[in-house]
Amino acid sequence: MNSRKAARTIPSTISRLLKSQAFLKSPPAAFEALLSHPPPPSLIRTLPSRPNEDLPLIHRERTSPKPSRGVKAKLPQPHTNRTPPRRPNTKNPTPLPIVFPEDRIRQQFFLDHPFEAYRPKDLNELETVQRDAPGPQGKEWTELRQRSIVPGPDDVIAFTLNLIEAHSIPLSKAYTHALSQYRTLKAEHEIATSSAIAEARAHGAYFFGEVERGLVSEERALDEWKDANEIQAQLLAGESTGARSGRGGGPVPMTGASTSSSSSTSTSVEGGMPWGDATRSNRVEEEPTRTYELTGGERYLERFEGRFLNQANLAAQERAQQRRDSTA
Repeated sequence: MNSRKAARTIPSTISRLLKSQAFLKSPPAAFEALLSHPPPPSLIRTLPSRPNEDLPLIHRERTSPKPSRGVKAKLPQPHTNRTPPRRPNTKNPTPLPIVFPEDRIRQQFFLDHPFEAYRPKDLNELETVQRDAPGPQGKEWTELRQRSIVPGPDDVIAFTLNLIEAHSIPLSKAYTHALSQYRTLKAEHEIATSSAIAEARAHGAYFFGEVERGLVSEERALDEWKDANEIQAQLLAGESTGARSGRGGGPVPMTGASTSSSSSTSTSVEGGMPWGDATRSNRVEEEPTRTYELTGGERYLERFEGRFLNQANLAAQERAQQRRDSTA
């Protein structure tokens, strides 16, 4: 029983006991004080009990009608739900698993083709999110090659799900049909690639391996940085020399000495390069019968030599033309 409710019933209980003259003969000392100052009412609102028809099915009082044999049947007592049922696992709630229809297909596909998980894949974030991949959808998509001739795992999963939803094909048949088309396209792509490589080698092409291609690209990037830094430093040194020579105020006239100094500057720029001569073309003619090997980036130095030196010569010619225009 609630403590406040028990406190409110103390005066009535004492009065009843005094009337009976069995347990109490005289009123206690606090009886008058309890009558004058009863406990305040509770601030908590007591909700009325819900009727049996309003309760959930599991909490309703099940009463089966019994035939009355000359005796009035006992009426069902109203149900009072004082202690609500306790929910199980309320302290540690766990969310339900999020499962998509593609998950089962994807799991089975990678169990059948584990090597597909090792293929590199680009994950680029675009401005807009594409809900569906470009290509046919729904009943128009009947073959896997309509989406791509080199399909991936996502294409196979999407094609299988499309067969199930749009064409009402069972999962087992749809997965088998999509897998057969996927393997056919993979075989066609492999045969076409091997044939193209054989044809290119017949015409004299040479292909590096995976390790060699990685080393060549790394050497190319390192050579670009090294040569660009050297040429940039020499160009800055030449510009600073020209600025010091023309600091006297006003344009510096072009004389024989200045012409010779500019030619000597360009010659020093060319002579300071590690590769020397700057008259080579930007394109390097390669011999078709030559066996190429890793040479530490020397072939790429030859290609970048003409490119950067041409830029230096063009910059020197532009400066000379500006000086002529200012003199005129």
